Amino acid sequence: MFKESVPFSAVKGGLIAFFCFVIGIVLFSGVITFLYVGTNTVKIINQFIKIISVFFGCLFAIDKEKGLIKGALIGLVFSVFSMVFCLFIYSEAFVFGKACVDALFISVISAIIGLIIINAKN
Repeated sequence: MFKESVPFSAVKGGLIAFFCFVIGIVLFSGVITFLYVGTNTVKIINQFIKIISVFFGCLFAIDKEKGLIKGALIGLVFSVFSMVFCLFIYSEAFVFGKACVDALFISVISAIIGLIIINAKN
């Protein structure tokens, strides 16, 4: 097989994570329609869905090297895609500071996931 470049792996993983995120949000919104879920619970489950989505993005995009760099870039690409998606959905004011903290959180988590995946594959 051919060796994928770091930017290609980052975009591939970011897109996979984004599509997993959209599927998770759609499923969760279906659950919300039938059950009462508090605002704090929604925020926590939203972060959980993001972490699971980034895990799948890293799992399918990272091969045998550079797990930390690829993982962090996958998290960054995913954060950009999810921010743009949420801006279109919610169409309300954009809080830049909160978005940067969220992108940093997801990038750090995805870098850790990338390291774990590299070690598990070796």
